[in-house]
Amino acid sequence: MISTLIDNVFVINLLSCVERKRHIISEFHKVGINNYEFFEAISSESEIVDNVMNSDFIYRSIKCWRCNKPMMCGCSNRSITKSQIGNWISYIKLMRKIVDMDYKNLIMICEDDIKFMEDGMKIINNTIKNDIFLEHGISLDKPLLIRVGSLYNKKLHISLKEYLLEPKLTKNCFVANPCFIINKQFAKVFLDNLDKIKTTSDYYIHFYLPYKLKEIQHFSIEPQPVYELSMGEHKIFESTIR
Repeated sequence: MISTLIDNVFVINLLSCVERKRHIISEFHKVGINNYEFFEAISSESEIVDNVMNSDFIYRSIKCWRCNKPMMCGCSNRSITKSQIGNWISYIKLMRKIVDMDYKNLIMICEDDIKFMEDGMKIINNTIKNDIFLEHGISLDKPLLIRVGSLYNKKLHISLKEYLLEPKLTKNCFVANPCFIINKQFAKVFLDNLDKIKTTSDYYIHFYLPYKLKEIQHFSIEPQPVYELSMGEHKIFESTIR
Protein backbone atom coordinates (compact mmCIF):
# COMPACT_ATOMS: atom_id res chain seq x y z
CA MET A 1 0.00 0.00 0.00
CA ILE A 2 1.06 3.56 -0.66
CA SER A 3 0.33 6.72 1.35
CA THR A 4 -3.29 7.87 1.16
CA LEU A 5 -1.96 11.36 0.40
CA ILE A 6 -0.91 10.13 -3.06
CA ASP A 7 -3.85 10.26 -5.46
CA ASN A 8 -2.10 8.64 -8.43
CA VAL A 9 1.19 7.20 -9.63
CA PHE A 10 2.33 7.89 -13.21
CA VAL A 11 5.00 5.83 -14.96
CA ILE A 12 6.69 7.44 -17.97
CA ASN A 13 7.35 4.75 -20.57
CA LEU A 14 8.20 4.62 -24.28
CA LEU A 15 5.99 2.17 -26.19
CA SER A 16 9.14 0.54 -27.55
CA CYS A 17 10.53 -0.13 -24.04
CA VAL A 18 8.68 -3.39 -23.40
CA GLU A 19 11.27 -4.85 -21.01
CA ARG A 20 11.20 -1.71 -18.89
CA LYS A 21 7.41 -1.92 -18.72
CA ARG A 22 7.60 -5.55 -17.58
CA HIS A 23 10.20 -4.55 -14.99
CA ILE A 24 8.16 -1.75 -13.42
CA ILE A 25 4.98 -3.86 -13.32
CA SER A 26 6.93 -6.53 -11.43
CA GLU A 27 8.57 -3.94 -9.16
CA PHE A 28 5.25 -2.33 -8.24
CA HIS A 29 3.74 -5.76 -7.56
CA LYS A 30 6.60 -6.53 -5.15
CA VAL A 31 6.06 -3.35 -3.11
CA GLY A 32 2.25 -3.38 -3.22
CA ILE A 33 1.58 -0.46 -5.58
CA ASN A 34 -1.56 -1.44 -7.46
CA ASN A 35 -3.03 1.90 -8.50
CA TYR A 36 -0.82 3.37 -11.22
CA GLU A 37 -1.04 4.63 -14.78
CA PHE A 38 1.39 4.40 -17.70
CA PHE A 39 2.04 7.66 -19.49
CA GLU A 40 3.31 7.32 -23.05
CA ALA A 41 6.64 9.10 -23.49
CA ILE A 42 7.61 10.94 -26.67
CA SER A 43 10.23 9.20 -28.80
CA SER A 44 13.27 11.11 -30.06
CA GLU A 45 12.18 10.01 -33.56
CA SER A 46 8.82 11.73 -33.24
CA GLU A 47 7.96 14.49 -35.70
CA ILE A 48 7.08 16.77 -32.79
CA VAL A 49 10.69 16.51 -31.55
CA ASP A 50 12.00 17.62 -34.96
CA ASN A 51 9.54 20.51 -34.95
CA VAL A 52 10.64 21.64 -31.49
CA MET A 53 14.34 21.25 -32.34
CA ASN A 54 13.85 23.65 -35.26
CA SER A 55 11.72 26.14 -33.34
CA ASP A 56 12.38 29.17 -31.15
CA PHE A 57 11.37 27.08 -28.12
CA ILE A 58 14.99 25.92 -27.92
CA TYR A 59 17.39 28.46 -26.44
CA ARG A 60 20.47 28.54 -28.65
CA SER A 61 23.75 29.47 -27.07
CA ILE A 62 27.44 29.31 -27.93
CA LYS A 63 28.04 28.29 -24.31
CA CYS A 64 27.64 24.95 -22.54
CA TRP A 65 24.45 24.83 -20.46
CA ARG A 66 26.25 22.91 -17.70
CA CYS A 67 29.19 25.20 -16.97
CA ASN A 68 28.30 28.34 -18.98
CA LYS A 69 31.68 28.19 -20.73
CA PRO A 70 32.34 28.05 -24.49
CA MET A 71 31.50 24.74 -26.16
CA MET A 72 35.18 23.71 -26.15
CA CYS A 73 34.74 22.84 -22.46
CA GLY A 74 35.14 19.25 -21.32
CA CYS A 75 31.53 18.73 -20.18
CA SER A 76 29.57 15.82 -21.60
CA ASN A 77 26.18 16.56 -23.18
CA ARG A 78 26.99 20.25 -23.77
CA SER A 79 23.89 20.87 -25.88
CA ILE A 80 20.35 19.53 -25.69
CA THR A 81 19.80 16.30 -27.67
CA LYS A 82 16.71 14.98 -29.45
CA SER A 83 16.21 12.37 -26.72
CA GLN A 84 16.26 15.11 -24.09
CA ILE A 85 13.73 17.10 -26.12
CA GLY A 86 11.48 14.03 -26.22
CA ASN A 87 11.86 13.77 -22.45
CA TRP A 88 10.96 17.46 -22.08
CA ILE A 89 7.82 17.13 -24.21
CA SER A 90 6.78 14.05 -22.23
CA TYR A 91 6.99 16.00 -18.95
CA ILE A 92 5.16 19.00 -20.42
CA LYS A 93 2.30 16.77 -21.55
CA LEU A 94 2.17 15.00 -18.19
CA MET A 95 2.16 18.28 -16.23
CA ARG A 96 -0.73 19.52 -18.38
CA LYS A 97 -2.65 16.33 -17.65
CA ILE A 98 -2.04 16.69 -13.90
CA VAL A 99 -3.37 20.27 -13.96
CA ASP A 100 -6.40 19.22 -16.04
CA MET A 101 -7.19 16.28 -13.74
CA ASP A 102 -7.39 18.70 -10.78
CA TYR A 103 -5.89 16.32 -8.21
CA LYS A 104 -6.49 17.41 -4.61
CA ASN A 105 -3.51 15.65 -3.05
CA LEU A 106 -0.21 14.34 -4.43
CA ILE A 107 1.04 12.63 -7.57
CA MET A 108 4.09 10.38 -7.72
CA ILE A 109 5.96 10.39 -11.04
CA CYS A 110 8.26 7.46 -11.81
CA GLU A 111 10.47 6.51 -14.68
CA ASP A 112 10.21 2.87 -15.75
CA ASP A 113 13.70 1.81 -14.63
CA ILE A 114 13.44 2.32 -10.87
CA LYS A 115 14.23 -0.12 -8.09
CA PHE A 116 12.80 0.14 -4.57
CA MET A 117 15.04 -0.39 -1.58
CA GLU A 118 14.02 -3.18 0.78
CA ASP A 119 12.42 -0.59 3.09
CA GLY A 120 11.42 1.68 0.21
CA MET A 121 7.67 1.77 0.74
CA LYS A 122 8.06 2.07 4.51
CA ILE A 123 10.35 5.07 4.00
CA ILE A 124 7.85 6.72 1.64
CA ASN A 125 4.84 6.05 3.85
CA ASN A 126 6.65 7.23 6.98
CA THR A 127 7.45 10.61 5.40
CA ILE A 128 4.42 11.26 3.17
CA LYS A 129 1.87 11.73 5.94
CA ASN A 130 -0.02 14.54 7.60
CA ASP A 131 1.92 14.80 10.87
CA ILE A 132 5.26 15.04 9.03
CA PHE A 133 3.81 17.69 6.72
CA LEU A 134 2.50 19.61 9.73
CA GLU A 135 5.94 19.40 11.36
CA HIS A 136 7.54 20.98 8.27
CA GLY A 137 4.77 23.51 7.68
CA ILE A 138 3.86 21.92 4.34
CA SER A 139 0.63 23.08 2.72
CA LEU A 140 -1.01 21.16 -0.12
CA ASP A 141 -2.46 24.47 -1.33
CA LYS A 142 1.03 25.67 -2.35
CA PRO A 143 3.46 24.19 -4.93
CA LEU A 144 5.18 21.14 -3.47
CA LEU A 145 8.08 19.01 -4.74
CA ILE A 146 9.44 15.99 -2.86
CA ARG A 147 12.48 14.22 -4.34
CA VAL A 148 12.26 10.46 -3.84
CA GLY A 149 14.96 8.68 -5.84
CA SER A 150 18.03 9.23 -8.00
CA LEU A 151 21.24 7.60 -9.16
CA TYR A 152 22.39 4.93 -6.68
CA ASN A 153 24.46 6.40 -3.84
CA LYS A 154 25.89 4.15 -1.10
CA LYS A 155 25.53 6.91 1.49
CA LEU A 156 21.89 7.69 0.67
CA HIS A 157 20.51 4.30 -0.39
CA ILE A 158 20.78 2.44 2.90
CA SER A 159 18.33 0.37 4.91
CA LEU A 160 16.51 1.78 7.91
CA LYS A 161 18.49 -0.64 10.07
CA GLU A 162 21.73 0.94 8.84
CA TYR A 163 20.30 4.46 8.98
CA LEU A 164 19.45 4.00 12.69
CA LEU A 165 17.01 6.94 12.55
CA GLU A 166 13.48 7.57 11.38
CA PRO A 167 13.30 8.46 7.67
CA LYS A 168 12.96 12.20 7.21
CA LEU A 169 12.42 15.09 4.84
CA THR A 170 15.52 17.22 4.29
CA LYS A 171 16.44 20.30 2.27
CA ASN A 172 19.29 18.48 0.50
CA CYS A 173 18.91 18.63 -3.27
CA PHE A 174 19.54 16.00 -5.91
CA VAL A 175 18.35 15.23 -9.42
CA ALA A 176 15.32 13.03 -8.86
CA ASN A 177 13.59 12.50 -12.19
CA PRO A 178 13.66 8.70 -11.59
CA CYS A 179 11.03 9.24 -8.87
CA PHE A 180 9.51 12.36 -7.33
CA ILE A 181 6.26 13.59 -5.84
CA ILE A 182 4.42 16.83 -6.70
CA ASN A 183 1.00 18.41 -6.41
CA LYS A 184 -1.16 20.16 -9.01
CA GLN A 185 0.18 23.55 -7.94
CA PHE A 186 3.74 22.49 -8.76
CA ALA A 187 2.64 21.22 -12.18
CA LYS A 188 1.12 24.64 -12.81
CA VAL A 189 4.29 26.59 -11.95
CA PHE A 190 6.29 24.11 -14.08
CA LEU A 191 4.19 25.15 -17.08
CA ASP A 192 3.81 28.85 -16.23
CA ASN A 193 7.57 29.43 -15.92
CA LEU A 194 8.71 27.48 -18.96
CA ASP A 195 9.78 30.09 -21.52
CA LYS A 196 12.46 28.32 -23.55
CA ILE A 197 14.26 25.01 -23.13
CA LYS A 198 17.71 25.97 -21.87
CA THR A 199 18.72 22.89 -19.90
CA THR A 200 17.54 19.35 -19.16
CA SER A 201 14.16 18.67 -17.57
CA ASP A 202 15.67 17.25 -14.37
CA TYR A 203 17.75 20.37 -13.71
CA TYR A 204 14.73 22.58 -14.41
CA ILE A 205 12.48 20.61 -12.03
CA HIS A 206 14.83 19.95 -9.14
CA PHE A 207 17.14 22.97 -9.11
CA TYR A 208 16.03 25.86 -11.31
CA LEU A 209 12.37 26.11 -10.28
CA PRO A 210 12.80 25.58 -6.50
CA TYR A 211 15.47 28.28 -6.28
CA LYS A 212 13.77 30.72 -8.63
CA LEU A 213 10.36 30.57 -6.95
CA LYS A 214 10.35 30.96 -3.18
CA GLU A 215 6.74 29.80 -2.94
CA ILE A 216 7.78 26.27 -3.93
CA GLN A 217 8.05 23.95 -0.95
CA HIS A 218 10.77 21.45 -1.81
CA PHE A 219 12.17 18.56 0.20
CA SER A 220 14.03 15.30 -0.27
CA ILE A 221 13.37 11.95 1.38
CA GLU A 222 16.33 10.42 3.22
CA PRO A 223 17.39 7.72 3.12
CA GLN A 224 16.36 7.49 -0.50
CA PRO A 225 13.81 4.72 -1.05
CA VAL A 226 14.35 4.40 -4.81
CA TYR A 227 17.23 4.38 -7.30
CA GLU A 228 17.47 4.09 -11.07
CA LEU A 229 18.78 1.15 -13.12
CA SER A 230 19.93 2.98 -16.28
CA MET A 231 23.05 4.52 -14.76
CA GLY A 232 25.40 3.71 -11.89
CA GLU A 233 26.76 0.47 -10.47
CA HIS A 234 23.40 -1.35 -10.60
CA LYS A 235 22.73 -0.50 -14.24
CA ILE A 236 20.75 -3.12 -16.17
CA PHE A 237 19.08 -0.94 -18.83
CA GLU A 238 20.58 1.30 -21.49
CA SER A 239 19.62 4.93 -20.97
CA THR A 240 16.99 6.13 -23.44
CA ILE A 241 17.99 9.76 -22.89
CA ARG A 242 21.81 9.92 -22.74
